[in-house]
Amino acid sequence: MNASISHRLKMSAAERAVWLQEESYWRIRRSGDQQAFLKLWDERFSGWPPAEPVPIDKDAIRSHPLAKGELLDYRLEPLSVREYGGQVVITLYRVTWRVINQQGKEQSDSLRVTHTWMKKPNGWHIIGGMGSTET
Repeated sequence: MNASISHRLKMSAAERAVWLQEESYWRIRRSGDQQAFLKLWDERFSGWPPAEPVPIDKDAIRSHPLAKGELLDYRLEPLSVREYGGQVVITLYRVTWRVINQQGKEQSDSLRVTHTWMKKPNGWHIIGGMGSTET
């Protein structure tokens, strides 16, 4: 959705590939395609979403299906995309979104997100992450 924003940061080939994966993450999330979404995550993933009291693993992601139409719109702002040794890339960015909340009302919010991606034989996968709400 915001491919032009990624041109503001100087990125290596691996960093660009991972940023494209972040963009895919949000397109997939918006589409509600649970199978495609699960393919982004490493089996040993550990992360801490903002609404969770403790870190979660991939089983928690499996048990919470995506809802198509819940995510109305979003804007990504990459702030740092850094490669480490050709096998790991860490992304730090802000996402501003409009969603339909649990009460069925439209709501806007902004999150700070970090994902750690690792290159595997079958592509890049999220191995860790954390999100926090904007204050």
